[in-house]
Amino acid sequence: MLLLAGACGDLDTTLDGGLSDAASSDASSADEGTMELAERLAIVTQDRGGMGGTAVTLVDRRSPPEQLDLSESLTFGGFGDAFGSPFEQDVFFTWSGEAPRLTRYRASLEGGFTEEGILAFDRQLVSPPGSLVASDFFVVAPDKAYVLDGLGAAVVIFDPQAMTLVDRVLLPPDLPVPGFQLGPVVASDRLMIGDTLVVTIGFTNSARADISATSFIVFLDTTDDTIERVLTPESCGYLQHARATASGTLLFGTGVRSAAFEIASAGEVGGPSCILEVDGTTFDATPLAAPGALTGGRAAGSFYFVSDTSAFVRIFEESALDVDVADLTRFEVASGPYWRWGFVPDLNGADFRLVDDGSELRSGFSLSRVVDDVRFAIELRPDFGGSRLIELQAGGTILPLTETSQFLRNVFGMRL
Repeated sequence: MLLLAGACGDLDTTLDGGLSDAASSDASSADEGTMELAERLAIVTQDRGGMGGTAVTLVDRRSPPEQLDLSESLTFGGFGDAFGSPFEQDVFFTWSGEAPRLTRYRASLEGGFTEEGILAFDRQLVSPPGSLVASDFFVVAPDKAYVLDGLGAAVVIFDPQAMTLVDRVLLPPDLPVPGFQLGPVVASDRLMIGDTLVVTIGFTNSARADISATSFIVFLDTTDDTIERVLTPESCGYLQHARATASGTLLFGTGVRSAAFEIASAGEVGGPSCILEVDGTTFDATPLAAPGALTGGRAAGSFYFVSDTSAFVRIFEESALDVDVADLTRFEVASGPYWRWGFVPDLNGADFRLVDDGSELRSGFSLSRVVDDVRFAIELRPDFGGSRLIELQAGGTILPLTETSQFLRNVFGMRL
């Protein structure tokens, strides 16, 4: 099952390993006079061939290298992943794709990595280790975190400091999930509003033509681990990205899968691609605009919020097709070199512009993370043989940061 995301407004913390502005100021004050405060991006890469395993590389956030150097990385085997904690800025966790093991590491300013504990999830997870990714893990307090077990329809609670298991809670049987035949899809963003974790659980299936993209917005009380509310919006496709605005409104944007499903099936399944606005008080959910209204009529993939009123968007370039779109599968539409960047400067208006960042058309899949209210995106090459990290700036420009021949899997912030 999967979850969601974004961060901003008056949130106490972000859940991507970065700090909110308030938390950042507190950290700076605490460290002032005792040690230099260094900002780092932790970049998680993977050898798609499986020979090199997974690596976590720390780079200077202010001047990342043009080409990522893995020579001083922490490496571990298998199809794994890694994520940080919003409460311990020099700590991160690695998840092995070969066994249900979570390892806690502490990074030093000198570049070393110290292993501090291993937590085994034996007999706690039904989902195979390789199917779980960083977005399935949520550190919601210094001593409390969740991991979602999609196939087991359960949430496993653990202590990320003591590295001990706490509980395994089954999801309510009346939650209207489609069933095990559907593949859970990971959303990029995640929201923490007070003690409430807001996530989207999404389901999709690329093989069966009769199954569309479906998602649910779940509000989870982290104090007693109960589900407060479940929204089942039917007006938008699979919801992938999110933001909490300063006014208390929640914004959810669809992902590229919704658009790819709709394009490949000539509108029979998938979509529509849109932005859903949820009132934080009444929980009324309404589309912000009709499909295509914010993008000049162009087919839109994922929306990436960079402020309360603006967003980048992946745009499908039908003119780039060298075959009939009817001959492409949903996956081929989503991952093929048919997508470019656009920018919506005002979500309440009709302005739209294509972004010329000097790059070729790339895959529609573009992972995204928010670190200290800065939106980063990971662009994948069409063959998934390489990727680059970029910064999506609030003014509508794209700042290229670093590139690698590896599969760039995740990025989060650290302070050492």
